[in-house]
Amino acid sequence: MITKFRYIHIVTISVVIIALGFIRDSLFKHINYQIYRLNNSSEEIIGSDFYQVLFENLDTGQLLTLKWILTLLFVLVYYILTFTGIRLIYSSKKYHRLILIVFAVIFMLSGLSYLTGWLTNNLELGYRFSRILMGAIQSPFILLILIPGIKILERTKITAKN
Repeated sequence: MITKFRYIHIVTISVVIIALGFIRDSLFKHINYQIYRLNNSSEEIIGSDFYQVLFENLDTGQLLTLKWILTLLFVLVYYILTFTGIRLIYSSKKYHRLILIVFAVIFMLSGLSYLTGWLTNNLELGYRFSRILMGAIQSPFILLILIPGIKILERTKITAKN
């Protein structure tokens, strides 16, 4: 049974996840706009003045490095939010290992995809698939899959015992 206190926390986590998704999307779009501008010698200002000022002194290499750092940061934040959400819903830390394994496997598959693209001289395809996988662990997607997945797992264990 979900208490009022836990319900408030679940709603708070949900709002944070949604807001973070919008912030992440906006941030990466504007970094990509700036990279486009630099690589195409475009004077066209794309996006908001805030982001323009934030990124105007960075070159392409610095922006790409920033994207990698932000990607790792958002993966960590979504990992924490997923763990917190599952813990609030199921009142248990016992799924910590499962969450860690899911994130680690997807992260490794993403790296493998990128490496395969590089080794096969098809970096564009490897990078595209890698981005899809990394996008999954920088979103509420894993949490939304784990919530019913854990419920099914728990019911299967109960049924197996009976």
